[in-house]
Formats: sequence, C-alpha cells, structure tokens
Amino acid sequence: MNSLDPDGPTLENASDAIQILLQHYHDQVVPNFGRLEEPESQVVQFALLIRSPPLVEAALTLAEAGFGRETMILNRPLFELMLDACWAVAEAELADEKFLAHARYTQHLQREVAGRYPELGITPGGGPLPPDEVKSGIRDFGRHASSSWTGLSVKERVQAFEKRLGPSDSDRRQLWFVFDVLHDLNNGEVHPSSWSLGRALRRVPVADGAHRLQFRVGPEQEFSAFALSFTWWVFVQLLDLMHDFAGISTGSLQEAADAGAELLGIAPQA
Repeated sequence: MNSLDPDGPTLENASDAIQILLQHYHDQVVPNFGRLEEPESQVVQFALLIRSPPLVEAALTLAEAGFGRETMILNRPLFELMLDACWAVAEAELADEKFLAHARYTQHLQREVAGRYPELGITPGGGPLPPDEVKSGIRDFGRHASSSWTGLSVKERVQAFEKRLGPSDSDRRQLWFVFDVLHDLNNGEVHPSSWSLGRALRRVPVADGAHRLQFRVGPEQEFSAFALSFTWWVFVQLLDLMHDFAGISTGSLQEAADAGAELLGIAPQA
C-alpha cells in the first residue's frame, strides 16, 4: 500500500505509526474476526493471521526500549508469516494438505527423538508413518523438518505474494526491495554474521600505529526506528490480508495506513 522511506523516520513517529495500526486491529479487525461464522473451515489461515499482532507488539516494545537489532530479529518471522498467510489464503486446500503433512512428519521426528531419550517419559501421539510418507516429508520439508511447512522456499513464497499485488510496477519493486535488501539485513542479525559481529567488536587504530579492540556492551538503539519502519510495512500487508479474509472494507485500513505513512514521511503509492 505504501513505500518505505530510505532515510528513515524518528523512533517516536515510527512508534506512533505502529500504534495506529494496532488500534485499528483491535477496533476494526478483532470484532469482525469474532463474528466469522465458520473459522474452523479455514483454521490454518485464521491461526496464521492472528499470530502476527503479538509479534508486532513485541517488536514495538523492543524498539522503544532501544533494542533495534532485536527488533530486526523479530521482523524476520513476521515477514515470513506475511508470506505464509498470503499463500495459505490463496491456496487454501493445498495449505491444509501441507500443514497436515508437516504436522504428521514433525510428530514422526518427535517420536524418533523420544525413542533416543526414554528418560523424558514423553510419548508423542500417532503411529509410525508409512515409508512413502516419510520420503515425501523429507522431500517437502527436509530431513529434520527445517524447511517451511508450505514446502516452498522464501523466494517462491515472495513470488506467490507478488501475484496478490496490482499492476503497479512500483508495488512489485517495493516487495522485492523488502525481500532482497531489508529481509536480508534481518537475516544478518538472526545469525552471527560478519555484518552483525563486525559492529559488536572491531579493531580501531590508536597512537603510534597500534590498534585496540572496541566492543559494544549495550543495545543498538540507532536501528530502532529503521526496524519499526519494516515492521509497519509488513503489518500493513497483513492487515490487508485480514480484511480480505474477514470480508471487511479496506477504507478504514487505508486511512490508518495513510496516517502512518504521513508520520513516516512516506508518499502513498498510486
């Protein structure tokens, strides 16, 4: 709905923009979700969508406390949650099938672990999986179920999300910028990469050509506003999905998004 400002907003403005969206969620979306006649028929989609607001609130709490890099870490699962929810809503029947297959394969792996540690006294439910189903689980989700339950890579899910966007080239370019640049930065914070470790500990020159190690002991608050801008963009997309899912007019969401965009210094996309 809107594009990100590369220069970034202030932390106060970014926080206010997130608060506007959260207020909209509680005032407009939650009551409509409560009136859904048969949410059980799309339980996977419903569960994915309602999981995102707590992540947004947690990101806001961390950013306001100055923990910018930790906010970026939360942004990674929030972004993938957006992709999963979009794909699951668009491919409801296949999503239900994959979710069940992933759950059964995960239980299979849990039974293997429980067998190695009988002292835990845990007996996961279900019986042994047929060999063909185990092979399918390894193919779709990885030997240790480390791949997405959708069976798709992140890039494949971004391509699926792209189909949701209109004909605007700027909307598609914005999505790929978020994935190629911002999501990659989030990944750099999740893992102990050269990007993240290089800021925590570095060698700096001192007198007479010598060097000393300089290290950071506190949070990286300078990333807070930047991280919340990403949170805001993803939450706008998720709220748009929620409106579609519950059959809610997007007029009030557009107003909330525009108000946040003004705070962030972002021009709405045509």
